[in-house]
Amino acid sequence: MDSRASSNRDFFICMPWKIFGLAVLSPPLVGLAFSVIYSILYNFEASNSTHCRVWNFLPSISAATGTFEPQKSVWWWCIVAHTPARYFVCVCYMTFYNTISTIRWRQDNSIYIIACVILKMVEITALFLLTLVSSASNFGLHKSSFLTFIIASLLYMAGTILLQASLVKDTKSRMLRKSLGYKKIFFTANMLTIFTAGYTYWRHNTYCEPGVYSLFGLSEYLVVIFNIAFHATGILDFSSFQPLPQSQATEKVDHMLV
Repeated sequence: MDSRASSNRDFFICMPWKIFGLAVLSPPLVGLAFSVIYSILYNFEASNSTHCRVWNFLPSISAATGTFEPQKSVWWWCIVAHTPARYFVCVCYMTFYNTISTIRWRQDNSIYIIACVILKMVEITALFLLTLVSSASNFGLHKSSFLTFIIASLLYMAGTILLQASLVKDTKSRMLRKSLGYKKIFFTANMLTIFTAGYTYWRHNTYCEPGVYSLFGLSEYLVVIFNIAFHATGILDFSSFQPLPQSQATEKVDHMLV
């Protein structure tokens, strides 16, 4: 192993990924929870008002985070605060794939690695624009950013699953296999909630039924949660470099000697 690869491996081993991952992923969850709860408590009627003028019980993400204060500012700062760290994670993934794998695997999958990293960056950028520009101020740009975010995130998830399925075969890593299993679950859940959000949004605009727009809002919350959960599996990915605890390492050696 060359000195550069050894240095990269030392970085992944020494980095406290659980703490770092919590610090990166917490702001959007905290911002969303605060915005929704505050809107329900103090802006219930205004945040649940739609063109249909029917009863609703939960605001959409756009209404909760992009219309009222202090929700708008809290959400804005939460997204701005964690965005640089997410770009840093993109760089880490590029290094990760090129460090943990064999030379042959890297040669065969270099294009796919770059594609996944670019898709992740597009997703992050779209979310940032989605936050900066509310639907009330510029509906066209807000809508385009939202669609870009959804498409880029789904393509990234699908591409990452395919890439890491191949990587698991190359590395034989149990931690990566575990991470891949979670990725499949969260990707499937994300797909289902996006479909539900699309259906309830269409149904609301078509039939103007009471409560349906709130079901759309609930679906939006779940899309965000499953998206964050998918990215949280990066903690397992990067932790695959961590040495086994002494007890597990001893068991593994004993098993090999049998």
